[in-house]
Amino acid sequence: MSMNQTSTLNQKLFIILILLIPLMSCQNLIDTPSLSCPSMKMMVNIGETTRVMNFVSNVIFNQHTDSGGIKFMSTEATCDSFKVLLNLRDTLYTDLELTNDSLHLRTYEFMKGVKNDGLVIIAIATPQGYKFLETDTSSITIRRINTKNQTVTGFFYLETGNKAKVATGTFENTCYVRLE
Repeated sequence: MSMNQTSTLNQKLFIILILLIPLMSCQNLIDTPSLSCPSMKMMVNIGETTRVMNFVSNVIFNQHTDSGGIKFMSTEATCDSFKVLLNLRDTLYTDLELTNDSLHLRTYEFMKGVKNDGLVIIAIATPQGYKFLETDTSSITIRRINTKNQTVTGFFYLETGNKAKVATGTFENTCYVRLE
């Protein structure tokens, strides 16, 4: 091989290497649980109907403030006829407390225009997509959180306007992902 051919080959290899480095460095920095979440059990009762729900997602994340921060949890599960969204806002934590996954074991409540700590939303499946019902009152109770296995267990309640729809449900060993 001539000197020019070797130089050209080295340049091509260098370009290929430069192009491959970003691909090799792309790694998932979040230690995510299996999206199938096999140990998860979620049941929802709406009127006379009880459904077993399929896990979609569950995320715990923080909002930093000047004096610490607030933790949030957002969960979604679906079945053939509706989906359920659970959104809770925990109390103020110190900066050090924000580094762990735990939430307070308590009941988080939502009352339209009054409290906004535990919002439960139901969306009914229609041929055009989902129709979200307006929540009047709801609550989410966290009974157990396992930070080692990244699971949370509890139950919830929902009322829509004039108690047109009342829903209750339980969630057990629901996997979560922690976002910093």
